[in-house]
Amino acid sequence: MVDLTTPEFSLRQLRYFVAAAVAGSTLGAASAMYVSQSTMSASLSEFEKALGTQLFVRRRGRGIELTETGRQLLPRARQLLSDADEFRSAASSLQEELRGPLTIACFTVIAASILPRVLAGFGARHPDVRVDFVDGDREEVLDALETGRAEVALTFQRLVPATLPCAVLAQPVPHLLVPPGHRLAGTRPVSLRELGDETFILVEADPATDFVSEAFRASGIDPPIRFRSRSLTTVRALVARGLGVTLVAQGSRLDGRVAPDGVVAVPVSDAGNPDPIVIASAGSLTRRGSAFWDFCVEELG
Repeated sequence: MVDLTTPEFSLRQLRYFVAAAVAGSTLGAASAMYVSQSTMSASLSEFEKALGTQLFVRRRGRGIELTETGRQLLPRARQLLSDADEFRSAASSLQEELRGPLTIACFTVIAASILPRVLAGFGARHPDVRVDFVDGDREEVLDALETGRAEVALTFQRLVPATLPCAVLAQPVPHLLVPPGHRLAGTRPVSLRELGDETFILVEADPATDFVSEAFRASGIDPPIRFRSRSLTTVRALVARGLGVTLVAQGSRLDGRVAPDGVVAVPVSDAGNPDPIVIASAGSLTRRGSAFWDFCVEELG
């Protein structure tokens, strides 16, 4: 059983031990390691205490000599230091190489429209980087960032704390989603006032909910809300079946054609400016994370 009460030693103490063995004096070792003689002496004594054995014989005026135990441990100390240097070098190489795992986070509401594009594009450019993602609501996305589960996040600007760095990727455009054949379907921009008493389906996930509420308030309308859902996919499916219409912020202006899921996106002229889509991070990035950030800014910005 490991004795957890045994004092631990550090790589610095190992280096001091080797330096002292080579120099033959604490003064010479201190000079080689750019520390004071008192610091060197104290560190060697703490090292011996941690190991529970004497490594040097101190002789006043004649420097220090290795004990038999010290002589046997010296090669192992050098090997440990060599292994530590290789470990540090390997970590540095992994940091520099564009290969290995990368986890990103994405706000659920925009995941379907943005993730396939960036995952496919980044994967084609950097095939040795294995990207995985976490999608969720505001709290889940921020938790993934702050706990280090994800290096970067794709989300809306107002959901990112002001203390975190971010870059704007896209300015969404307001669109009304209607079923094919709807009276408002077409390529011309429409006004929210044209909704009249249309049954409305609400995407209930901030900031989408705030955007819709602010747009209705500014237009002076209050359409009847028949269904609510946190899933944009569900809302689009309900619209496609003719169960209502909805207001969303699309990544770009669309031309009124029927989408693969059976809805028509019609530009809205008086819905204001939706919150920008951004990429954010909570700390320093690996080269993989930096490459993903740069790709998103280049492709979406």
